[in-house]
Amino acid sequence: MKQALPPGMSAAQMDSALRALAGVVGDEWVLATDLDRDTYLDHFAVDESSHAAAAAVAPLTAEQVRDVVKVANAHKLPLWPISRGKNFGYGGAAPRLKGSVVLDLSRMKKIEFDVENGTALLEPGVGFYDLYDYIQKNKLPFWTSTPGNSWGSVVGNALDRGVGYTTYGEHTARICGMEVVLPTGEMMRTGMGAMSGSPNWSLYRYGFGPAWDQMFVQSNFGVVTKMGLWLMPAPESMIGLDLELENMDDLGWAVDLIAPMRRDGLLQQAPSLGSWLRGAAVLTTRKEWYDKPGALPDDVIAAIRKRFGIGWWSISLRLYGYEAVN
Repeated sequence: MKQALPPGMSAAQMDSALRALAGVVGDEWVLATDLDRDTYLDHFAVDESSHAAAAAVAPLTAEQVRDVVKVANAHKLPLWPISRGKNFGYGGAAPRLKGSVVLDLSRMKKIEFDVENGTALLEPGVGFYDLYDYIQKNKLPFWTSTPGNSWGSVVGNALDRGVGYTTYGEHTARICGMEVVLPTGEMMRTGMGAMSGSPNWSLYRYGFGPAWDQMFVQSNFGVVTKMGLWLMPAPESMIGLDLELENMDDLGWAVDLIAPMRRDGLLQQAPSLGSWLRGAAVLTTRKEWYDKPGALPDDVIAAIRKRFGIGWWSISLRLYGYEAVN
């Protein structure tokens, strides 16, 4: 796609800004060809051209991120930070403001692991597969909490209040400590990380005064370059319970039954509830069942349920912990 420019910026001014960015990260990591720009488009957008990037810049270190932000300030250049840009359907890597430069952090892939305490200090380019492979390679007794297809950023998912499928599935609640480049180009560390060399940075969230971590969740107040996360110890056993409910109105009593179990901690993981439509939509397309307009008739719904052996509602519950207790 042809290069877009931010409002009020000329092509010459953009070229000058891109040269300055190349002085920070190197020529090869300022991505400004037509093909480069196309890779950051949002193909799910109503009008993808309205979210086209002018270019992208891919730093390797937090210090380079800091210097990129300073260059952007000097040239009045809008930046759009992404971790890995895999949040498809919610914008992906495409900038909100047309003509922005994407600050692509996917090269930043360092992992530091505190095995004794079960914490990881991650850079934003670390994907769920990367973290899983690290745990497996080093035979560590911890589980990741993976969302969906797992190709996105662990840090990015937590910053967007993403969820996964284990007892640690509320990822934002597992954040402990961040390194952040502020819009001024200053770098700060939250919590105990404000003290140089602190061994408690990813163990204890608070220092003196306000706790800042949540300020950088779903916000544009800074660029997170490192994040501490608590990981789930591998349980002795996991038991899966799948319930298929026959009738549409069974959902009411099922929720009333399960909700107290969730509130009192018997169920440590959020239950998953879905109708027959969820299963059908994952495995087939509408035209395989019905080619007329309007809602699917009851006999088609019955045929879908029969083929996949599912109820009107399906509920998945998981129990984690000691085998005897489960």
